[in-house]
This record gives sequence, C-alpha cells and structure tokens, in this order.
Amino acid sequence: MVSYVIKRLLLVLPTIFFVTLIIFIAIRLIPGNVVDIMAANNPTTRLDTKELIEERLGLNLPIHIQYGHWVGILPDDGGDFDGLLQGNFGRSLWTNQPVVEMIQTAWPVTLQLGLMGILIGVAIAIPIGVLSAIRDNTWLDYVARSIAILALAIPPFWLGTMLIVFPSIWFGIMPPIRYVYFFDNPVANISIMALPALVLGLEMTGTTMRLTRASMLEVLKADYIRTAWAKGLRERTIVTRHALKNAVIPVITLIGGWFGVVIGGTIIIEQVFSLPGLGRLIVSSALTRDYPVISGLVVMFGIGMVLINLVVDLIYTALDPRIKPS
Repeated sequence: MVSYVIKRLLLVLPTIFFVTLIIFIAIRLIPGNVVDIMAANNPTTRLDTKELIEERLGLNLPIHIQYGHWVGILPDDGGDFDGLLQGNFGRSLWTNQPVVEMIQTAWPVTLQLGLMGILIGVAIAIPIGVLSAIRDNTWLDYVARSIAILALAIPPFWLGTMLIVFPSIWFGIMPPIRYVYFFDNPVANISIMALPALVLGLEMTGTTMRLTRASMLEVLKADYIRTAWAKGLRERTIVTRHALKNAVIPVITLIGGWFGVVIGGTIIIEQVFSLPGLGRLIVSSALTRDYPVISGLVVMFGIGMVLINLVVDLIYTALDPRIKPS
C-alpha cells in the first residue's frame, strides 16, 4: 500500500508539469492581453507606455523564458530561483498582491460551499436511491426517479436566481449580501451559505441518486443477497450490512469527482450569491487576463484532483479488500 501511494504521488510530478505548460500557453492565446486591457482602461496610454508596462510585467521576454521564471527553473532578474518549485505562485499583475494570499483568502469560501453542497446532495440522494431500488417499480420508485430527473433538468443558476427573487417578492426576504467568515460569526455564515449549498447539493442529487439506484439494483440480484434472504435476515440488515457497502463503491467514485466539478459549479453559484470564493476569483482573473492568478489556481486544482483520486482509490480498498491497488 505504501509503495502504491508513493508511486501515485511521483506520478503527480509529470502531470503537474503538463498542466502548468498547457495553462501557461493557453491563457496567453486568449485574444487581448493584460497590457491591452490596462491600456483600454486608460485611453491616453501611448505606445511607448504600453512597452514600458510590458517590460515592468516581464511580458516582453520570450514565452519560454517567462515560463522558466514562473516555474522557478530559471533565475529571475536578481539571480534567484523563485517560482512554483519554491512555493511562489507569483503576484497579481493588477494589484501586486501575492497569489498565495489571494487563494488563502478565497479557498475557505469554496471549500465550505463544496463540503456543505456535497453533504446535502449525499444526504438526499443515497437514501432516496436506496429506497427506490428496494421498492423497484412501485410508486415510491416512480416518485424518486421523477425527483432525480427534475434535479438533473433544473439549471443551478436559474434555481439560485429564483430562490433569491421569489422570497424577496412574496415575503420581502432577501439573503444577506455581505459575506461573513465562519469563525467571525458562525450563525450569520451558515445563514449566508445555506441557500447556495442547497442549490449546489440539488445539482448533484440527480446523478448520484440514479447511480445509487442502479448500483443497488445490481447488488440486490447477487447470489450472496439471495442467500441472506433465504436465511431469513431482516430487510434492514440485508440492505445496510450487506448490499449498501458494495453498492456505494461506484457512488464514491462519483462523489470524488464532484470535488472537482464543485469548482466549476461554484463559479456560477458564487456569482449568483456574490460569494468571494475561488470560482469568482478565477472569473475575475480571466476577464482581466491576470496570468499568475489564473495559472496558480489551475495548478492548485490539478494537484487537488490528483490527490482526491488517490484518496478515492484508498477508500475502495477499505470498503472492499478484494480490490487491490496496483
């Protein structure tokens, strides 16, 4: 097991290398660079001023030199190696604030939103999916499948907007606008995060519910489940102790993937509910072509996804010892 974990962690290195290379080149291929945007904000900017801006930001260097400085494999102007390999994600081209500090400020918001959304989605989807499977082709099953289809069909941005608009029209209730961090005021924080987490959780519910139902139906047809029925075990014992443990394995894969999808999902939800998380940060950085911020965020996402996949593989082994990592 230890050798497997070490091998997987070593594979992170080439993965992250290609992630950094692709994102570094891709964001510079987007029409309109940061110098053009800075110049557009100041119509009196002359051509020589634009050249000075490029020189100040280091954008006048060849792209491979810029990449070497950013990664930290080439020395900077002072002759020091200071880049990703040294734990330095660079500074924002607009505010000169360290990217690490910007991420440290934003990631607790996205992490809390993602965890709350996943917990809500799992708490709704798995019980209903299991109930739908053990009551196959009954009215309970039809209602559960209808809920799953409805959850898949409703766009999260529309649902979030409706949850803001209709209560304000009908009851004069508006969700809090100003974000409050959890440790500053837990009650206010939960009241702010409840609606966005519910929207995110419902977005995950449909797929998770359908997969749980399909996996549970397959497990319930297995020989060892028939044997358990033949022994006269209670339905609750068969479902919770024998069937659910195996049925939930593919669901864990989906839930692990949700941690990656959460970033994409929270971009929309953070915009709708004005939450200062990573999703909102990456949108604003993309609009202003803030290359170091975008690159730092994508690298962080890439490392996070690799580690999440490793954790999911280890959970497989814990749930079913027959699954051996290779």
